[in-house]
Amino acid sequence: MPIELNAKKYELVLLDTGVISELLKNRNEERLALTRLMIGRPMIPCVSIWSVLELRESEDLYKSFIELFSVVPFVLVRDPINLLEDEIANYPDPSSVEPVAFAFSMFNPDPDANLSSFMGKLFSHPEVKRSERAWGSGWKRESLNAMLALKANFQPSGDRYNAKDAGRFVELAVPQYVSSQAPIWVKGLINQGKTPKPGAFPSVKMALYTVFYRFYAEQREPEEQDVFDILIGNIASYLDGVITENFQAEIYRKVKNRDPFLNHLSIDTMSILR
Repeated sequence: MPIELNAKKYELVLLDTGVISELLKNRNEERLALTRLMIGRPMIPCVSIWSVLELRESEDLYKSFIELFSVVPFVLVRDPINLLEDEIANYPDPSSVEPVAFAFSMFNPDPDANLSSFMGKLFSHPEVKRSERAWGSGWKRESLNAMLALKANFQPSGDRYNAKDAGRFVELAVPQYVSSQAPIWVKGLINQGKTPKPGAFPSVKMALYTVFYRFYAEQREPEEQDVFDILIGNIASYLDGVITENFQAEIYRKVKNRDPFLNHLSIDTMSILR
């Protein structure tokens, strides 16, 4: 949702890794277009920590990311674990969930707002370093397998999967996923004669819609890269817009057409920066 800075409202717009990568590789037209968009819309780019992890796989791209976004103001959004914790804490109303983890600006006097310093400290922390190594050596596949496990025994209502099946899948899989991540909390809910309401977990819903449209409706062979797209996009319902690659943009549009929780979301592709 829009944030207010110096008495002016700015939309929060998520840039996916592919869009950021294009901005880093093409230093002229796309960057000028981003600047015009930020001023004219007005908007603040949002970046997921998962995009940063992807970019760090290329030393040159990561260096360019630090250089560009040390000048361009942006927001680092919260990761899926933090979002789920907040959704549980605010259950059953997610409207107070905060999507922003940290805001970076060259005009911010806070020394922690220096991007190079912040990322240096973050990725030098022993626990984060271990996690990054583990992520590169197998967590992507493990995470993908865990997501795919949610579709076990889920069959289409007709000859093939359709939009109604998408909603049915999400209704069934959200409680299953939340139970796997917060079993004690869910047990307490069940003891009260209740079950987790899917609508209380927008971040989980968005992730599962992406799982459905990538692996059911399209019958695609799952790839490790899919994990990043799922994790990056799960925050979409808490933002004002997304700029993403064509395939994921189409998924957002399909979800928006069938579920009101994305009614407010603007959906654009890289073409908006050309």
